[in-house]
Amino acid sequence: MKVNIPLVSNQNDGFGIMAKEIGASLRSFDHEVINDLALNDTSDLILNFAHPHQFRYADSTPVIGYMPWESTGARDGWRKHLSLVDDVWVTSPWLRDVVRDWGYDPYVYEHGLNPKFTRKSRIGPGKIRFLHVGMEAYRKGAFEAIRSFRQAFGNRDDVELVVKTKASSMPHMPYPNVTIIDENLDFDDMIALYHSCDVFLFPSYGEGFGLPARDAAATGMPVVTTSGFAPYESMLHPDLRIKSELIDSPWPVVHPGKMYKPNIDHTVDILRRVVDDFNIYADHAYRQSSLLHQTYNWEYRTGLALKRVQDKFGIDVS
Repeated sequence: MKVNIPLVSNQNDGFGIMAKEIGASLRSFDHEVINDLALNDTSDLILNFAHPHQFRYADSTPVIGYMPWESTGARDGWRKHLSLVDDVWVTSPWLRDVVRDWGYDPYVYEHGLNPKFTRKSRIGPGKIRFLHVGMEAYRKGAFEAIRSFRQAFGNRDDVELVVKTKASSMPHMPYPNVTIIDENLDFDDMIALYHSCDVFLFPSYGEGFGLPARDAAATGMPVVTTSGFAPYESMLHPDLRIKSELIDSPWPVVHPGKMYKPNIDHTVDILRRVVDDFNIYADHAYRQSSLLHQTYNWEYRTGLALKRVQDKFGIDVS
């Protein structure tokens, strides 16, 4: 089977990275993968991994619209774009329920895990390093991470918060125990950053899947994150799930509908608890990381997706 995955964005952003991982997974099943945005080449299937307004279509080729999304509302025109594809795919069960409310019944293709996110035991560190990874998007919760960390620990020197973001979204923070990393890091450097930290802090307002938190958990890191949207939530320690309230989106133009507002006071309590009982949470996270690697391997996830293609379109995927 020849699959076209049009690359509609920066190859180094989340869309580009995951499109390449999806393509590599399909190639592991001996399928040919091209990235032809202009649709000049023929293929057996077009797999759009993008927002609906970026989908590409071809009259004679089956088209899948595969989308992540982070709020309950659809942007203007999205329902029309979804009606033009032959099958709608989404990244999580939470998003499936959202898109069902839009009038579609999508298939869930959850992201596989890059095996470079290897497991690491974190029992008994000295200074505990918290990590937040987010883009320039405010919904990722970088400001909430800093606020809750500072409220929990002040200037304590036995803890540190590392925030990996972009310079355009984060002003200088003159705090002795908060480090801002705003330069671009390649993939291997990002892996090293995950392995160098001890607790992942992710008070996000909404995620289509939540790759940063899932990847952190796969390394054996305790994860403190907003409850509600993550398909892997049951594999995280229940004590570390941040209470949230479903509110009208603070960014209605970009993210219409509702989003999850993390409770800062509850986040502060969790941060103090995870430091006080770090070894308990680190041991749980390390044991659960093995299950994450089993559950989110690409071969298993893509095998299920290929069966969907065969059942839906009658294409031979063997």
